[in-house]
Amino acid sequence: MRNNILVLIAVCLAPFLRAQTNASSPYSSLGVGETSFFGGSYFQSLGGASVAIIDSSQTNFYNPSSYASIAKGLPLFSMGVDYRSTTLTDGVNEGNLSYGNITHFSLVIPFADRFGLGFGIRPFSRVGYDVNDAEVVNGDSIFYEYKGSGGIQQVFGGLSANLIATKKHVLGVGVNGNFLFGYTQNYSRAYRVVSTSEIGSYIDDRLNYRGYTYDLGLNYSFKPNSKHKITIGATYTPSQQISVAQNRYDVFFTSYNNTGTYDTLYGNPDVEGTTTLASSYKLGFTYSFTPELDSTKSRRLKPEFLLTAEYNADSWSEYSRTLGGVADVNTLFDASSYRVGFQYRPHRIAAERKTVANYFERMSYRVGIYSSTLPMAVNGTQLSEFGTSFGLGLPVVLNRAVSSINLGVTYGQRGNGNINTIQENFWGINFGVNLSPGYDRWFRKYKYD
Repeated sequence: MRNNILVLIAVCLAPFLRAQTNASSPYSSLGVGETSFFGGSYFQSLGGASVAIIDSSQTNFYNPSSYASIAKGLPLFSMGVDYRSTTLTDGVNEGNLSYGNITHFSLVIPFADRFGLGFGIRPFSRVGYDVNDAEVVNGDSIFYEYKGSGGIQQVFGGLSANLIATKKHVLGVGVNGNFLFGYTQNYSRAYRVVSTSEIGSYIDDRLNYRGYTYDLGLNYSFKPNSKHKITIGATYTPSQQISVAQNRYDVFFTSYNNTGTYDTLYGNPDVEGTTTLASSYKLGFTYSFTPELDSTKSRRLKPEFLLTAEYNADSWSEYSRTLGGVADVNTLFDASSYRVGFQYRPHRIAAERKTVANYFERMSYRVGIYSSTLPMAVNGTQLSEFGTSFGLGLPVVLNRAVSSINLGVTYGQRGNGNINTIQENFWGINFGVNLSPGYDRWFRKYKYD
């Protein structure tokens, strides 16, 4: 069974590893790229809500205080991939972009009853677009190309501790230390065709990023009885600086296919500086209800209803970039989002053998919704995004350890509603795996004669 899961993971990863495009939005050309929620399938299916979800069978690196709440003695590995297709329109023209990407790799290890460690890698930002346009000026056709690629990756390592751990109260704190690295590259070209030659100019601007950051997490759970549980979660990331180096070239050409005709109007390799990132915080709650059904019935299901909601705020007005002592003008604004998710499990104890529950009754069913104000603005009006999501959780029991496969779909819209501004309609699918090794194979102590 374990080998079958690994084969399934390899099959699902194959198309993403062959060709990764990081994003599918021309708005990712701004700032450090698109910094929307890039969560795993479990959280995406709940509208992206994550800060107050403390689940012993799910890795939650979005709140580092969760690591100590993983099932004791059972390290948990998680990975995910997603695919998104976007339709772009300005009211006249229409085009399509798509991408497939890995959302994360992570490993959480609980230890010493009240502590947990978390490690992994996930995207911090993404850049990806390829847009063409044309217009007629004084009888000549002018062609435009805009391309972008890259993104910043975030390698993280974290520690959490449950300062209070009783039957009714749990208080956890945690911290992640992060190493950010990567690049963003934006390329634009304008030209006209004379005979068979393309005459025009291009700008190739690449920025290489590197630096260290940290973020803090907190969660508190109150369980007054066996039916009800309330969890409050919060995270905070202060504004921090990372290093940046720019390689930019502005080139005029009289024949694009002949580099001998190139005239470098501006060349600026390896100009070093700093980038100040936004501070951010998240605050949310989760309420779970586990009713006790009629115990006289021979077939007793143990359902769970879970509702979660959160608010996120990112102060991108604090963003700045200084290269060679010269500060760029900040075109970003403060961003925020509201996220709500609901999950239903007909029978919440997937590994229980006494209850006669079929496989569909052991699955999880999820739905989510979110509304965001984005940091990017066009013609003075900020962009907004609205989306819905649906998902399934498929439990896999191996040697008394519960692993899971998560599947989800999303649909959403992005834009500001203004005429002649690009509006985006997108749909996506996501896949994730939480793999817990068998307790017997990893942690049982054997005695030998």
